[in-house]
Amino acid sequence: MKVQENGQRDMGYRIAKWRTELGMSQEKMAESIGVNRNTVMRIENGEHSPRADRITAICEVLHVTPNELFGMNTLSKAPDDPRLSQLQMALDHLPKEKQDTFFEMANVLIRGLLADNATIF
Repeated sequence: MKVQENGQRDMGYRIAKWRTELGMSQEKMAESIGVNRNTVMRIENGEHSPRADRITAICEVLHVTPNELFGMNTLSKAPDDPRLSQLQMALDHLPKEKQDTFFEMANVLIRGLLADNATIF
């Protein structure tokens, strides 16, 4: 199997996973991104790659970044942990000022936990 086909299958798996986590049907997703259900099914099965003009729509519908969609998650620890994905999705929808505030608060909390020799995760 070609590398591209493996990438298609992996992306399709991620799309199906996120779609089902959101409780969304293939039909609803298809309607939301402007394709038919068969196209969504083929993408999720790794038989078809989404067109470039559909990538943004897929990311918006699933509340993920293009990096996540393509499997280039920048989180280095436990990227498959759904809590981290949910946190990243929430942060991606905040204005930069609020993201900065969140990270400042998280840094204070983590430093406090480390000072107490507490386990963070």
